[in-house]
Amino acid sequence: MNPRIAGRARWAEKATSGGRSAPSLRTWAWAIAIVWGCWRGNPAPAQAPAVAASGAAARPFSEVAIDPSVAPTAISEAPVEFAPTAPAGYPARVVMGPLGTIRESIFGPASKEDWTPLTLGSFFREGWDEAYVNAPEGDNGAPKQDWTGTANGLFLRLASVDFFYTNHLTKNPGLFLNVVAFSPLKPKTTGAPGNYGNQYTGAFNILLPLNQRLELAVTVPFITSVKSTPTGGYIGNFGDLTITPRFRLIEQKNFSLVAAAAVRIPTGRGSEGNAYAAIVPDLSFWWNFAPKWEAIREATPLSVVDT
Repeated sequence: MNPRIAGRARWAEKATSGGRSAPSLRTWAWAIAIVWGCWRGNPAPAQAPAVAASGAAARPFSEVAIDPSVAPTAISEAPVEFAPTAPAGYPARVVMGPLGTIRESIFGPASKEDWTPLTLGSFFREGWDEAYVNAPEGDNGAPKQDWTGTANGLFLRLASVDFFYTNHLTKNPGLFLNVVAFSPLKPKTTGAPGNYGNQYTGAFNILLPLNQRLELAVTVPFITSVKSTPTGGYIGNFGDLTITPRFRLIEQKNFSLVAAAAVRIPTGRGSEGNAYAAIVPDLSFWWNFAPKWEAIREATPLSVVDT
């Protein structure tokens, strides 16, 4: 028997003995119609047309993109950062990173030609990333300089050696001998009034501006000397180290306002009126208020003492 006929006979026998029924011609016709419809409903993707200039052959996109005859568009290498603008008539502000600002503030030229005013309203926005520069004189030439033992209300970059002398101490223990934050208290000695001798204090001061808004003042009292008792001799020792952060609130040509908070560290000895901790907040100003006048300078220190 023909093998093909034999195979069909076996398949028909299986179908009639309880297996699956053979697919009819109608089923095959529907299957072919569905496949044909799907194929006709999804045409091949369109090819991108080649764009070429008049009279020129089409080129691949990669060659067009690197064509040296096409001027490239300028692209910024870094994002543009916020840079505060200076008021009209003043040089542009120069903004730097933290380390660069500190380095230029301490070792830079600090030229007055680079000075720009600062306002209280811009305290948190301007000056922190700008190097310190010297401030110009007031309109009538009043200098902006440090006066030993007085308030200045200014930002300065300087180092100095100061000396204070008090003649014939009286019996008022606990009073400050002068207005500066590192001043010794009157020693707690006993005896008749007027027999306490004199008091001597020598200190090294340095003002280190870190930017246009913040500077550190460091005071090292290398000697404080008083009588040990009214009838005894003089003794001298190291005083109380003082570190003062100072904040420039306002900086104008004729007015300046500075807030500070001196931190006194008890590194001295109580026998000379030292060895106590204190925080001394301070608000000082410098004001060249009228022509032909020097400036007024004043401060309002308040000591919070822990004895």
